[in-house]
Formats: sequence, C-alpha cells, structure tokens
Amino acid sequence: MSKLSITMKMGIIAGLVLLTSLSAMVGLILYDLESEIKENEKTRLKEMALTITRSVEFAMGGGIPDIQPFITSTKDLPRLLDLRIIPTDFIRKGSEDKMEPVAKEVSQLKKQYFSEEAFRNEPIIHVVTNIPASEACTSCHEAPVGTTLATVSIRYSMKQIEADLTANRLYAIGMAILAILLTIGMILYFMRKKVFLDLKNIVQRIITLSHGELTEKVEHNRNDEIGDLMNAYNDLSEGLKNHTTTAIEISEGSFTRKISLLSKDDALGKSLQLVRSNLLKLTADINDLNNSAIAGDLKKRIDGSSHAGEYKKIVLGINDMMESALHPIEEGKNALAVLAKGDFTQEFNGDYRGDHKQFQDSINFFRISISELISKIHDSVNTTANAVDHISESAENIAAGSQEQAMHTGEIASAIEEMTKTIFETSKSTSFAAQLANS
Repeated sequence: MSKLSITMKMGIIAGLVLLTSLSAMVGLILYDLESEIKENEKTRLKEMALTITRSVEFAMGGGIPDIQPFITSTKDLPRLLDLRIIPTDFIRKGSEDKMEPVAKEVSQLKKQYFSEEAFRNEPIIHVVTNIPASEACTSCHEAPVGTTLATVSIRYSMKQIEADLTANRLYAIGMAILAILLTIGMILYFMRKKVFLDLKNIVQRIITLSHGELTEKVEHNRNDEIGDLMNAYNDLSEGLKNHTTTAIEISEGSFTRKISLLSKDDALGKSLQLVRSNLLKLTADINDLNNSAIAGDLKKRIDGSSHAGEYKKIVLGINDMMESALHPIEEGKNALAVLAKGDFTQEFNGDYRGDHKQFQDSINFFRISISELISKIHDSVNTTANAVDHISESAENIAAGSQEQAMHTGEIASAIEEMTKTIFETSKSTSFAAQLANS
C-alpha cells in the first residue's frame, strides 16, 4: 500500500471539510428556496381556489345555475390539471354519489383540504373546498345558510416547479463542486508553497540524520512552528557534531576536549562527560602506578573502589598482574638472601610458568653452581696443602743426603707440576663463580 504524503492528506481533509460544509450550506439554501417556492405556489393555489369559489357563489347568487361554461374556460389556466365543481344533494339529488371521498369529507366537515400528491403520474397540489349556502341561495334551494351546496376540487400540477427545482439543485451542486475544487486547489497551492516544501525539506534532513549522517544547518527566515522545528534541528545537528567529534577524540586517546551540553537534559552529553571523567581517572591511576613501578615501588596498587563496571575490572586486573609479577621477585629475593648467608641447601620452590619459571630455574642453578664451586675450591685447597707437605718432606730428604737428591728430583718436579694444575683449576672455578654472580 502506497504511503500518502501530507499534501495529499491535507487535500483530502480540506476537501471533506469543504464538501461537508458546502453540502450542508447548499442543502439548507435549497431547502429554504424550495420551501419558499412551494409555499408561494400553495398560496397562489389557495387564492385561485378562493377566486373560483367566490365566482361560483356570485354566479349562483345571480341566478345562473349552469356553471359548466365557467369550468370550461378555466381549462386554459397554466398547470391546472383538473377542476371539478360537484353539487350536493341540496342542488341535485344523487350528486354526492359522484363525489370523491375527500370531497364528501370536506362537505361534511366544512373544512378545506390541502395536500401534495400524485395525479396522472405527475406531482400535484390537491385543494378541495366547499361552497356554503348564502341568504341569496335560500330562495332557490331549500338549504339553511352555511350548508354546503357544492365542493370545488382543484388539482394543480407541480411538474414544472419540480423540474425547475431539480435544475436549481443540479446547478447549486455543480457550483458547490467547482467552488470546492477551486478552494482545495488554492489551499494546496499556498500550503505547498508556504508549508509543505519547507516541511518536506526538514523531514528529509531528519531522516538523513536518523541514518547517522550529519548535514549542514538549515537556512531559513521563518518565525512560525516550522521555523521552530528548523531551529531545533539545527541545534540538534550541531550538538551531535560536537559530541561525535568528542567521541572520535576519545577513541583516539585524547581527553582534552570539553563537552558542552545541549541542555540540562542532554543525556548523550552527560554520558560523554562521564566517559571522559572515568577515562581521565583511569589514565591518572595507571600513570601513577607506572611511575611508582619505575621508581622501584612494586607494592603500590590502584584503589578499585573508586572505579565501577568494566573500569573496575580493568583496575583489578592490573592489580592482579602487578601482584603476580611481584610474588616471584619477592620469593627470589628471599632465596638470594638465604644464599648470601652461606646456606646453599634451601631450594627456590613454587609453581611458576614462563619467564617466572626461567627466573626460578636461574636462581636454583646459581645455588647449585656456587655450591659445587665451593666444593671444588675446598678440594683444591686440600690437594694444594697435601702437595706442599709433600714438597717439604722432599726438601728434608734432600737435606738429609745428597745421594737421594737425584732420586727425588723427579718426584719434586712431578709434585710441582701437579700443584700448578691444581692452582690453574682453582683459578678457572673462581672466574666461573664470579661470572655467575655478575649474571
């Protein structure tokens, strides 16, 4: 189903309103006009009936009993379909048998009958009135004064009147339709020029804005409600541009831009302000922790209670990371302190992985290496002491006798060579221990 534009809707509404109002107005006008025309025709017919009645009374009072020529002369009257003057039994016996029921009723009640009805398939006005006996009539007819001597029945055609009224209706309806069309056309033209074009423009911009595209400001010089709508759109678009720029800068790591609220109820602006404030606090706490770590203070932590939501999870995660990094360092420091006291029996224990595991293995290897080195040095010193004792004993033997000097010269040379090797091995072990200590 196609969507109707506001122009079409306004046109339809205006057309319905005009159609209803003009139809009611034309209907009332036509009703009043037709009522007036019919009343005039009724009045005319009543006057005609009165004239005919008076004429018949005058003729009868003048001694003219035959009124047929008078009836014949009235046939040429326009729109007169039927004229009947029927005497009662006071004038002619048996005449009332020819009367219509309405005429009999009028003769008895002595009241005028007036009705709109159909006759010979034509709309008519039927008037029935009575002719009462006057004093002049009593001399010819044996009837008291006021007694009905005859009834006059007049059928007056309304066909032409109805045709004229129908033509007037059609003319009025045509003029009303023409007026409605002209009025709707003028309304739509001026509303399109003054309202719909600007309204369509701002609606299109709002649709574009709803798709996330920020457009330029709407230039206008209106001071009405549509102007207020355009001003509100300009304020909203400008505010969203500022908020978008701020969001982009925050996403790039810049928190220096100030956030201006569109109003005290600007929920988006307040949310951006809160995001910026939380990120600034998080950044400050992380920088403070970093500076402390650089300064050698690895025990400092961020206060997690000053953060909320995912920010708090980040802070607690950093604290856990620092704690996990510090623990093996503390354990290694304690192990080295034990080694510094000369105790090489305690092993650096703990369930560590990765670089922490390498750190643990290095300290344990250093402990084992130092322990083995000291053991080798101890053995070398003992060997050297034994060699010195042997040299001393050889020297005493030389002094004891020169004969044995030759025999022991080879032994002395061998002892000196062995002592030299021992001293060399001791020097290498000492250098290796110094390298391990430096590493």
